[in-house]
Amino acid sequence: MSLKKNKNYQYKKDDQSILDPIIRKYLTSHILKIIPLWVPANFITLFSASCIFTGLILLQLNVIPHHLLIIAEIVCILTYIIGDLIDGEQSRRTNTSSSLGEFLDHYCDIIVTACVPYIMFRLLGYENYTFEILIYSSFYSFIAAQFIEHYMGGVFVGEKLGSLEGLFLTIGLIILGNIPITKSILNKELIFSLSGLDIIFLSIALSTYFETIKRIFKYKFFKHLNISLYFALLLIATYLLLHVNSTLYSMLFLSMFGTLFVGKVLLAKVSKDKLPYPDFVSLLILCTAFVNNGYKFKTIAIAYLVAMTLKLTYLSINNFFDGADLGRKKFI
Repeated sequence: MSLKKNKNYQYKKDDQSILDPIIRKYLTSHILKIIPLWVPANFITLFSASCIFTGLILLQLNVIPHHLLIIAEIVCILTYIIGDLIDGEQSRRTNTSSSLGEFLDHYCDIIVTACVPYIMFRLLGYENYTFEILIYSSFYSFIAAQFIEHYMGGVFVGEKLGSLEGLFLTIGLIILGNIPITKSILNKELIFSLSGLDIIFLSIALSTYFETIKRIFKYKFFKHLNISLYFALLLIATYLLLHVNSTLYSMLFLSMFGTLFVGKVLLAKVSKDKLPYPDFVSLLILCTAFVNNGYKFKTIAIAYLVAMTLKLTYLSINNFFDGADLGRKKFI
């Protein structure tokens, strides 16, 4: 099976997002008119994802005033949203839809999933480490369930309150959390010593876990050993990371661990291959770090995950460009 650009290729998606049609009608449809036909859709995908990484770097460098940083981060997120919405439209209007485009679109979304909430938490000065970890973990459990469903059913199903709505909620919270009056309201303890932000983030995490569980039982994921192992390892990693007390480390570990597995699922779908197994090595290294209480092993775990993710990315895109049959090539 060739995976090169195919003029007859059609990407099936059932997007039930509430905001998607509104934004497409009143914003992105107008932006699309000024984008030249010669601009590749895949370039738009990569550029929009790079905006989130740029925002993450700006946040970590901490070289500009806080109010300017807030503006810069919001611009980065909005640029990502616009790019994520118009890349598919660009591929259709130029008749360049391809399995490579589908892969890049989803793969970039998977990688940046944890970056956006991390940016938000830091701009809000949020310090409930437990709820942060639950957010990252719930997102990568849901994303895995969503793409496994895509693998089994063929049609990618989006939620009414999905990632697009979540991104605009993120922007709203960043703004409200940095206005003195609304900031005091959001940080005020309301019930069981939980602040307004605590309640919002806990609700998001629990509802995301609930949607994941619904899919697990609907499609009987528990009958598949490789899928069951992923969710089990993700829960173990979540428990271990609750004791690390490093938000950046935990975000990186869970994002890379989730991306590595879900990326393989996406490739299995495109190449009509078998569902992959999750990565055991990274979790084994992380467990070793806790037994030995060593910073070196924690660093090795992250370095290993980054290397495996880069390897998967390189081999995947290389095979797409070569038109190789991904179903006949073992990636990791």
